[in-house]
Amino acid sequence: MLYNHIILPMTDDSKSPFEVVLPLPFDQTLALVEQAMRSEGYVILIHLDIQHMMAERMQAEMGAYMLISARDQVVTAMAVESDPGLALMVPCNIALEAYGPAETLVRAADAGRLTQCNTGSNQAIDRLAAEASRRMRALIASLPQKAAILTGPGNK
Repeated sequence: MLYNHIILPMTDDSKSPFEVVLPLPFDQTLALVEQAMRSEGYVILIHLDIQHMMAERMQAEMGAYMLISARDQVVTAMAVESDPGLALMVPCNIALEAYGPAETLVRAADAGRLTQCNTGSNQAIDRLAAEASRRMRALIASLPQKAAILTGPGNK
């Protein structure tokens, strides 16, 4: 059985600051994202190989798809200082999806969007979500330049 999926954007506009398609194969993109996350202070907690899981548990085929769950040390420290329970509220998750042999979609969770149910009732959550979103947006924005270095002349 072939698993067909639909890509839904994280935001209403088509140029989300939380997603980018890189001109790199999946494995090279995965290594690039991991290195970028570590250099920005993220601690990678787990990799979920969705392609493998779908094949093993549902006998379904799909292209390479990986979820990376991480913790942003800066935002986690801010959360613990404000209210230790808030550290549970700020996700740092990135999905990588192969778009063929030479392109990979990188999509990140927007903490600001994920905490919209707060509706301003807890300013600490709002501050943490805003900082987490800012940091993740910067990380995603840095990836095309990092990919360009890898795909530049003499590196192909």
